[in-house]
Amino acid sequence: MSDALRTIIKTALLGLPFIVVIISGTLVYQAQGGFWGSAREGSITVAGIYLGTTLLMVFSSLFHRIVYRRWHWISALVLALVYSYVMTRSQPGLKIHQALIPLVFYCLLVNLITIKVFYNRAMIKFRTLLTALAGALIFTLAMLLFYRMSALPVEEGFFINKYVNGLYLFIFLGVGLSLSDMVIYKMEIRELRDQEPADDQDDELEG
Repeated sequence: MSDALRTIIKTALLGLPFIVVIISGTLVYQAQGGFWGSAREGSITVAGIYLGTTLLMVFSSLFHRIVYRRWHWISALVLALVYSYVMTRSQPGLKIHQALIPLVFYCLLVNLITIKVFYNRAMIKFRTLLTALAGALIFTLAMLLFYRMSALPVEEGFFINKYVNGLYLFIFLGVGLSLSDMVIYKMEIRELRDQEPADDQDDELEG
């Protein structure tokens, strides 16, 4: 199998988090207004938040785990710009800086925990839990920043509600990324084993 084909297969496996997030989100939110529905006209749907965060973590994974570039920081900033533009278009009256600043905060910190927590081999046994706890906190703080900058009222129970919603999101994401990473890791182990006989033959020829 060529290196290019291996890279394509590994990249395709990063689609697993989308499947897990869509199925889990649909099941959890079916009795709460729906995963795809919107609470009010012009607002961002739950699906929009979930899929946007999934895309962010998938790009971070791609540029850290597979392509081995430092473009994950650039991708986080680009997605923050794209998401802020989408929000200003879907919510009339929302100014670009009111969406951009919270989103830059959110995207950069989510990228950070993806690289430093989820893909930290020293934390592999607890990475889904740690990523969920840290991600939910980042989600809550980003939402608070957005509410403050947009002069929206912070309702009673805001922190616990946002934190629980963030936990759902990052637990589902952690499970999806863990599944894809497990398959990718097994592929890499198989690649190393396939290379060993060739290396042994080269050593024999040199001997």
